[in-house]
Amino acid sequence: MKTMKRILITIVCLMILIPFQVIFAEMEFIIESEEGNEYEIEFFTNGKEPRSEIFKGKYYKNKESIPYEMFRLRAIGRYNSKGFWSDNLKVSDFNKSKSISKIKLEEKKPIKSDDVFIVLEKNGEKTFYLNGDKVGFEISKSEVGIDKTFYRLNGGDWNTYSEKGLRFIKDGEYQMDYYSVDRIGNKESTKSVNFIVDIRSPLTELEFISSDNNLFPEGFISGKTKFKLNAKDEVSGIDFTNYRFVCINGKETEYSKFLEPIDINDGINFCKSGFQIQYYSVDKVGNQEEIRTYLFSYID
Repeated sequence: MKTMKRILITIVCLMILIPFQVIFAEMEFIIESEEGNEYEIEFFTNGKEPRSEIFKGKYYKNKESIPYEMFRLRAIGRYNSKGFWSDNLKVSDFNKSKSISKIKLEEKKPIKSDDVFIVLEKNGEKTFYLNGDKVGFEISKSEVGIDKTFYRLNGGDWNTYSEKGLRFIKDGEYQMDYYSVDRIGNKESTKSVNFIVDIRSPLTELEFISSDNNLFPEGFISGKTKFKLNAKDEVSGIDFTNYRFVCINGKETEYSKFLEPIDINDGINFCKSGFQIQYYSVDKVGNQEEIRTYLFSYID
């Protein structure tokens, strides 16, 4: 009887020590992609140090139990270029006792919320950016009904508000004053809101860096050349710049964030023929530049 009590106490202690949210499971899945690619998988659980590993091929199988609740994936391209992380996935959903599940990795792009303003904070100060190019009012209620709503921008003339909303076509700082009047002439106190409009996408330019290029005829560049991507956004600022190599034969790397000058030989070694570099930038309120392309051609 005492032995049985000890066993029960041991079991209870183990249940206390192991959080219920931690899943000990074996898992397997298939990534919908071509053969031969490399991927990084990261396992994590709240309050526990995450663990990551690199594996090759679209089939993943772990024979040992995994003491983590969640995981995520991203592709690893040539020269250690990294793709975007997948959504967070549950380990328990990919238990190998079930049928083999498939995972499709998709590139993540900034998604704006449904809020009227995007709030950016720097040094404790908040700045309000209009989410998109249009703003509308939630009209105040009145027992007798609202007749009209008026607004003005930056101290200009008063205008009558239309239910279609107010669309902005120019970046800049705005102060909007507004009020409503009901059907018997009662006027609401004037309200004000300050915000910034940023609807233009960033602009990114490619710049070559080499002290040898002046030795070559026009249109030719040195094999020692590096290049950088200069991104500009005059309103909210640049969030990040992405780039990738695209070969004439159709091969391509994953998009990588531009952090430092890029060696032209990275593209040459990967493609073994002519190639393009594709790049774009995204500003801090989610405006994405159209993908730009620069074509490289060379002779061995």
